[in-house]
Amino acid sequence: MPPFTPRRCVIPGPRDKLLSLGPVLNVTLRVPSFVTAPATAEQEVSTLALVDTGASITAISAEVAARLGLQPADKIPVQGAHGVEECSVYSVDFTFDGSQFWVANKWVCGMANPAIGSVGMLVGRDVLSNMYFTYDGCTGECTMEIPSPSHPDRVTSSLAKQLPNNPPQISPSEKKKEKRRKQNELAKKSRKRNR
Repeated sequence: MPPFTPRRCVIPGPRDKLLSLGPVLNVTLRVPSFVTAPATAEQEVSTLALVDTGASITAISAEVAARLGLQPADKIPVQGAHGVEECSVYSVDFTFDGSQFWVANKWVCGMANPAIGSVGMLVGRDVLSNMYFTYDGCTGECTMEIPSPSHPDRVTSSLAKQLPNNPPQISPSEKKKEKRRKQNELAKKSRKRNR
């Protein structure tokens, strides 16, 4: 196992907890600095996060989004266990408790019904694909670690704000989404003018 680094988060056992719930850890979410939240909204929300390797997109519960006062930036179709449904998309910053890195300006989906009642977030492969994720069933311990910037496996992503003072970066997929959104807006305006 790699030595402790500020980029590492440990999900402690015991083994029976890992077997019954899966890898669950505490997470703190906040509104990104460029988003204006209502004055009545909470500055930060702490909840449980379930690491879900079956989820392609990270998601937060409707309750967490409401507590932060988040407004949907968009809606996208998401394939779930019960078919395709439209989900709201929000931007959040979050950190795993005990780690020293923040995931900045991350696009997440809103989920109506979390997998487990007290879980407010599902951590999907879009986040895990930028980390080492170790699941040790024998000890009941899981770890998530972001490779150091000099490591050959390092992937540039929206996980750029690992340590304080690193500016957020926008991933290529987020750039494509933004470009597509702008093209759709222009097309709508053009259709309105042609009526």
